Amino acid sequence: MANLHFANFVCRSDKQVFLDFAEVIVPAIEKGAVRKYGDSQYILKDCAVINLASKADVPDIVLAGRIIHNTVLVREQHLVDGEIVKDRTSLPSAPSAIFVLMFDTHRLIYAPETKGAPSLQALRATIHRAIRDRWNAYLREKKAEIEKSTEKQITLKQLREDEPEPKLTILPLSNESSIEKFLEGFSVLRQVKLELVKPNDEIDSMEWLKATREIGGDFGASDTSVTYANTTGLNIEGAATRIAEMTENGNTDVSLRGLDSNGDQLTGNNDHFKITIPAENIPTDIKTATPKLVSIFREKVAEGLIYVPTVTAGVKSKLRRIGEFLSL
Repeated sequence: MANLHFANFVCRSDKQVFLDFAEVIVPAIEKGAVRKYGDSQYILKDCAVINLASKADVPDIVLAGRIIHNTVLVREQHLVDGEIVKDRTSLPSAPSAIFVLMFDTHRLIYAPETKGAPSLQALRATIHRAIRDRWNAYLREKKAEIEKSTEKQITLKQLREDEPEPKLTILPLSNESSIEKFLEGFSVLRQVKLELVKPNDEIDSMEWLKATREIGGDFGASDTSVTYANTTGLNIEGAATRIAEMTENGNTDVSLRGLDSNGDQLTGNNDHFKITIPAENIPTDIKTATPKLVSIFREKVAEGLIYVPTVTAGVKSKLRRIGEFLSL
């Protein structure tokens, strides 16, 4: 049985959002990538762009694949009859997870296939490496094209200012139930901090979030955060409802700080109270697993357990353009 997790895939620059430049970066992710981390590797493999509604007016585009952590587990010692025995040995290991990115809502489904599967943040770092490498190559290609057609010199610095490199944030999705369960561990909740992430195409569901972003924009702020704090303790009762309201769009990174029942420090963030849905019999073949995972996700949306943004006419237009470009 797999425990599915869900996240918001926020990929954007200051000037564009994911669907504006998908044609540039999606093929780079589709062909796979390798990111070295110490003596191990994170590998994107078996990636494919799939149209789940090939006969529809608007293509239902997803990017699915597998992330693998290629590493070596090392044992220094073990216990024999109650005594420690020094015995160094190693074992190659490759835990993995399947991911599915839905273009219409930029929601991500994450299905660990093994114990110790790569984390969502390991996936983020690996995809971001592929995006960065492809973006640098794209700007070099564009520089050569401009100089050839205009016979004028242009610098990569100029192009990077015109088309900044996209940044990627992956925020686990939560709901009132998952947040409430985590809050049960607090005897005192001293701080709730909200880091507002610039969204893709969707509109903030709460007016104050929209207003706060706009104020940050007026100041030219690169980051915007709001903190609620009380050293003697915030009101825990009803906190789950408020936090759920502020995070339902998946564009708010929340951190909590306080004390547990023993008086020890207790902290948490989106990853600690993410939605978890058990699922059985997930196929190992990516193209077979994808429609099943998407179906499970959309069932939970219909049940009201997961929020997704409205797919606007503008988003549908972009999906048609991307579908034509990728011949889907």
